Order: sequence, then structure tokens, then C-alpha cells
Amino acid sequence: MIKNLNTLSFSEFGEILQDRHPNRGFPSGREWKEQIVTVCHDSVRVYRLDAEKMYLDFESGMTVLAVSHLPASMEYFYLDKPVVIPGGIYFSLIPISDSCTVRCCMDREGVWSMQDSCNVDVSFSVQCQMNIRNVYTIFYQEKEKGFFFKGERHEMSELTYVDKGRLHSVVNGSEMTLEQGNMTVYGPGQWHMQYADPGCTVGFITISFDVQYPFLELLLNQRFSLDNEASNLLLQILQEYNAPDMFSNDMIISKLQQLLLTVLRMKDPRVEKLHTSISIYNENHILHGVLAYISDHIYNRLPVSSVAAANNVSVSYLTTLFQRHLQIPPGEYIRRLKLEESRKLIREGRDNFTQIAKRLQYSTVHHFSRQFKEYYGITPTQYAKSIHFTEGRQGRPQN
Repeated sequence: MIKNLNTLSFSEFGEILQDRHPNRGFPSGREWKEQIVTVCHDSVRVYRLDAEKMYLDFESGMTVLAVSHLPASMEYFYLDKPVVIPGGIYFSLIPISDSCTVRCCMDREGVWSMQDSCNVDVSFSVQCQMNIRNVYTIFYQEKEKGFFFKGERHEMSELTYVDKGRLHSVVNGSEMTLEQGNMTVYGPGQWHMQYADPGCTVGFITISFDVQYPFLELLLNQRFSLDNEASNLLLQILQEYNAPDMFSNDMIISKLQQLLLTVLRMKDPRVEKLHTSISIYNENHILHGVLAYISDHIYNRLPVSSVAAANNVSVSYLTTLFQRHLQIPPGEYIRRLKLEESRKLIREGRDNFTQIAKRLQYSTVHHFSRQFKEYYGITPTQYAKSIHFTEGRQGRPQN
């Protein structure tokens, strides 16, 4: 970063002259030689001053003076005042824009020695490593008891923050429990699913976005416990989203970027990374394949034995995997997924209950209705009526 040129900061490398002095403090006489030097970006070099001293002053263009006692550790100063540097100093003149012009003066026997093996960094400005390009969705979701999302994969990153309750998050086959105040981030292309415990509700925030960051893996698949600073940033994002003005889009992106950097900076033992041992990786890989298989074949009969056989594992091993990573048996997982699919079909309204039961391979419509009521606490008929009632209320004109 470029430093301000003042007496204290520059004292190690030279002296600042008083620009109110005649000739801006530069010497005159036959023993001195003066020249005007124009420097472009492609002509920046490191020099060693072989003279008693050199006077420097900017003429035009914004100029950075890089100086050091050693060629490999330059310090950068904005040259906006006349200065004098002693012999033996390594220095370079760098234009901030395309070119700059500098006035130089030294004794007639003095020379600059170009250091061929030395390079100078011309990218000394503060640059942003994290770049959030687009924010696609900002949702606050309050889910019903026993919420179950069968999973998805997409090309954007996704943030999930639990506002109340408890949410089970499964990423590429590995399960993590998010309590109130916890946040996690899924990466592009990562398959993930979410569900709540039976009989429990959950409320959470999801934000999907595109981000470029060289250290993105530091954010992914971890459980972050947000402190007050991070929680307030998340609240401000929601406020900007709910009450937008002409500045809100930029504010949302900047605050989301600040939130991600804040959780990365936290030195907190509550940040827990998922297991990465070879055995756990193999288990996750197998479970991920099984979950994808179930999702792709949800309209087929899915006895646990056939699911295990299709994925080249035994029933006992498959049961162990589900209990270890999802805390439910595979048969229960399949039952939940089919019931969640049945709710989607009821909302779509194209099939009656008998047709839905047949499509999802229930033995009878009565078996389907009994399981639906057992899990959701209401019958399919009551659920369908509640949807129609809600839609009617939403569509009713306001007085």
C-alpha cells in the first residue's frame, strides 16, 4: 500500500524538503546536474544511487517513490513533496496511471545503477480478493413440523443461517446439525439436502449468490456460530432486501461480502470443519450416491434391499450409514421423501389421491392416507383444503 510522505514515515530513507523554499529546496551550481525523467509502466526499474545524494520532485502525473536499503523489501510513498535521498539507497519511480514526470538533481559525478535482478511491485493499491458478482435469492423460510427437503445441486453458492429451531444439513453425504445462530455455506455444484426433526419446526435464511474468492474452500461445509457483529450484518441484508431503494443492491452485496469475511476472520473454537479422513470420505461418497438414487427413483417401489443392491452395499451397511450420518433408518428416509413428494403433487392439483398413491407405489390409497396423517398430523383431504383456503385468501381483493 502507498504510504503518506511525511517526516516521520520517511525519516529512515531521506529528508523531506520545504516546497516554499527557493527552487523547492533543490541546489544549484555547476557541481550539480539536473534532468526531467518521464517513466511509463513498462519502463519501471529498480536503481541503486551511486552518489552522495539525490533530490526528487514530482512534475506531472501521480508518482510513487519506492525506496529501500535492501532491493527485495521496497516501501512505497506518494511523491507529492520534494525529497532528498542519500547514496546507497535502492529506489524506483512508478506511475500510478500511464506515466509520470519527475525532476531529479544530483552531483555531476553521481549515477544511477540499474539492478537487473531486482523487480518492483507495481500493483501496490489495495485490491479486493473476494468478488460477489450476483445475489439471486434472499429467503426467510419458516417450515412446518417435520420439514424435509430432498436435496438439490446448482452452480451458485448458498448460505444457510438458522434463526430458530434446529436444521439437519447434509452436504455430499455428510451430515451436520445447525442450531439457532449457526450458519453454513454450500459451494457451487455441491449436492445438499436439509430436514428438521419430526414434530419440530425450523426457521432459516437462505441466500444464493455467485462469488469468486481464491480461498473459498475455507468457507465451505463448516458450522459458524455468528457473533453480534456477523448477526447484525445478516439483519441489515434482510432490511435492505425488504425495504429497497436505489442503493440497496450494492448495499446487499457489500454487506454479504463483509459477513463472509467476518466469519472467516473469527478465531473461534466453535468453527467446526467436517471430517476429511479417507474412511469418512468414502462413506460420504457412497451415501451421496444412495441419496441421489432414491431421489431419481422416487416413483418406483423402493424396498431397502433393492436400494442397497443397486448401490452395491449390504442392507446392514446401508442402515449403518444412514444411522451414522442422517440419524434415521433408510426406510424412514424413503418414507419421508415419498410423503414430501405427495405434498408437491397435491399442491399441483393434477392427480387425485388414488392416482398419487399409485404413482408413488403405495399399496392402497388408504395406506397412503394413513401414513400422511401419521407424519403430518392431518389427512391429505385436510391438507388439500388448507391449500385451497390459503390460495383463496391470498387471491381475495382487499377492501
